[in-house]
Amino acid sequence: MPDGSWAGENGLHLDPEANRVADEFMDRSKKAEPDITQSMQSVASRVDEGKLIGLEYRLKGADSLKRKLATDLFENIGRRPDEVLGGIKDSIRYTMEVPVERYTHGVQQAIDELQAKGFENVTYKNTWDSAGYKGINSTWRDPVSGQAFEVQFHTADSFTAKMDGHILYEKERLPGVSPEELAVIKVEQTELFGRVPVPHGAADIRLGAHGSADVVPAISRESGGSAGHAVPPTHEPHGPPHDHQASDLHDPEHSVEPTGHGQGTSHGHQESPGESPYTEGPQGGWSGAGWVEKPDPIHDPDSVVAAEMYEHIRSTENRVELPAISKNTGVDESVLRQVKSHLFRSQHEVAIGPGTTKKGLFTPRRDIGELWFAAREGKLSEEGVQQFKHLMAHEYVESSLMKSGLPYIREYDHLWELDPSDGKYYRPQFPQDVRDAGAHDLAPNDKIGGFRHWRSLGMEHPGVVLADDLSNLDDVVKAIHQQLRSKGLEL
Repeated sequence: MPDGSWAGENGLHLDPEANRVADEFMDRSKKAEPDITQSMQSVASRVDEGKLIGLEYRLKGADSLKRKLATDLFENIGRRPDEVLGGIKDSIRYTMEVPVERYTHGVQQAIDELQAKGFENVTYKNTWDSAGYKGINSTWRDPVSGQAFEVQFHTADSFTAKMDGHILYEKERLPGVSPEELAVIKVEQTELFGRVPVPHGAADIRLGAHGSADVVPAISRESGGSAGHAVPPTHEPHGPPHDHQASDLHDPEHSVEPTGHGQGTSHGHQESPGESPYTEGPQGGWSGAGWVEKPDPIHDPDSVVAAEMYEHIRSTENRVELPAISKNTGVDESVLRQVKSHLFRSQHEVAIGPGTTKKGLFTPRRDIGELWFAAREGKLSEEGVQQFKHLMAHEYVESSLMKSGLPYIREYDHLWELDPSDGKYYRPQFPQDVRDAGAHDLAPNDKIGGFRHWRSLGMEHPGVVLADDLSNLDDVVKAIHQQLRSKGLEL
């Protein structure tokens, strides 16, 4: 429109300011898309007969995005355009098609590969056992740009049904649809998808389903995605775009931004001798632990399994398991001792929003528990050992910085945004100023090691070649202190 506004069908409208914000949102998506597409093509190439389809539609059209924005603003008076856009995770989207006979194995492989590359899972919905829509819809966050994107997993039949049902989907989303009209649409959708063959085992595909021999942390929005511990959601960059080894930690070109977990926050508090790791309730059971986020046996059974794992690890004496883990992974026992205290036993003041913290144990994650158990039992593959070392390096440095007084991440107001869908705060991007960085942000990447994320903070690579047993991690900590001092920050 001449005045800078936008007008769509059914009276949908964006004023000039909302239209400008939408255009800027699309520009950011266009900038991030090429690298994400390259990674997605790499993932698809590893899946037997898997392929990306409809790549020409990988960028959401401007009118489609603006229609979605205008509809939400129409239905939710008082919401700001940037709030709505913060919840739109499909401005970049991909569809992977896998033959029905290879679907379950292939899609699980693709999901594991996405997690192994460090992409942070934001949402995951498997509807193969539902009466309606058939498929898996997921959204992820790019580790470098922080850009969210959607990945759908389909068979040829479910994709055809999806496309045939697109008109119904659009009708369902239009403002002013009556309950009667909506009921008719739902019936038509159910009939359409009821004709789609369901691949054997498709309903069991899940996040973090790798075995203990090659487990790597699942980066889920719900668990917060932080390095080795789940805390309240923070949407921020996490993990590598490519696979690397532990030795890459000294190479500034072989590292990326650390986890945000999403998929996390905490201020340092180290457990002193005899101090209980619980904030409330009796000792001796996971249900009595003062978790930052309590396990949910109804909606997230895995969280209960994870809690039991953490309780077992916490109650196992160091002399019983640390020598075995050190022997199996090559990691120095002193490093393991500090990480175990930090990760499993200590309470932390965790930022859960602007100016707000909560004290408790790090929320348990099943994948981290499995990684620790596999290390103790000597069941990690070579790749798994490297992953374990990256995690230990991250946690050790993070813990040391927190001991010096640096918070896990900052609770500054400008770093947080409210997600209107669940009423929780999150960090929309990795900090862009060293003054906004916490211990978690400054520690080496927990997936592949490295410090490329420091570039966005205006910091230089520390230049430390990490020992294979991680015994010189204190040199990394010293290098960080020196750089912080050079920026006028004293711990």
